Amino acid sequence: MTFAVNLAQSSAQSKPPCLRLLKELMSLPHLEKPSELEPIRLEPGPLRKASRLTLVAVAAALAVVLGLACWLNPDERGFGTHEQLGLPPCAFRALTGIPCPSCGMTTSFAHVMRGRLLTAAWTNAGGCVLALGLVGLIPWCLASAAVGRTIGVRSPERAAVVIVLSVVAITMIGWTIRFFL
Repeated sequence: MTFAVNLAQSSAQSKPPCLRLLKELMSLPHLEKPSELEPIRLEPGPLRKASRLTLVAVAAALAVVLGLACWLNPDERGFGTHEQLGLPPCAFRALTGIPCPSCGMTTSFAHVMRGRLLTAAWTNAGGCVLALGLVGLIPWCLASAAVGRTIGVRSPERAAVVIVLSVVAITMIGWTIRFFL
């Protein structure tokens, strides 16, 4: 009998800390007022000076990219505009005879900068969406840097992942449609 009592006491003392904490939390009184049940709203913290300067630098780099797209003449073939910059032709296309998913992206950028959105979308849908997104990203970067907070975005990292995955998906869908049509 004493062995069973000692065994029960030793097992109660040897409970992992997480189980003791769980038991303590379960024994706390429940909240009664509805106002105490409101969700906690997370707000992004203020940006440090380095982050603000980075946003300005990103906006400047994007402006250079879009300015370069204005300067380039879209290739009539729908791809190859990047060759005007001294870059080689697409290696994937040269080896397989099939355009790669990013073929026509530079051409699409050049069309967007000229206001030819339908031509840009047909040339490379992902490039069209990306170019339009960059046009909107420049003022967002500058405004966020000026205000000192990321405007409308709680997690810039999460937003970037969603945007990149969306552009990749749109590019792949557009490539599949162009490839089979």
